[in-house]
Amino acid sequence: MQLDIDLMRDIMLRIEATRTLAEEPDLKFDDYESDHVDFNLRLLINNGFVEGGAVEVSGGGYAIHARHLTWDGFEFLSNIRHETVLESVKRGINEKGFEIGTMALRIVADLAMAEMRRVVGLSNNMT
Repeated sequence: MQLDIDLMRDIMLRIEATRTLAEEPDLKFDDYESDHVDFNLRLLINNGFVEGGAVEVSGGGYAIHARHLTWDGFEFLSNIRHETVLESVKRGINEKGFEIGTMALRIVADLAMAEMRRVVGLSNNMT
């Protein structure tokens, strides 16, 4: 399986839309198989963008759950929620001969931050 930035964006938007920390976000998507959603959610959790984890279920296996976005998750989502920024990042990666699904998630997040800074007129050297 590969990183799916569009799905990750959808996952984070659903988590953000959850009204309380006690409420589980609905992470069932008609266009994606549950294994694909779980894989991308695990990437978000393991990279510190989503607070969550895996719980063993009866009969074997596990269920992945998401609690909320982390600070890094909010920043990442703020950058990729804008379709123009996300499409520009994807286009830039493709133009360099890479596929976004094979990139490290932190690199994609850094590219999204750099593109958002460019779009709003900030130098990439500013903090």
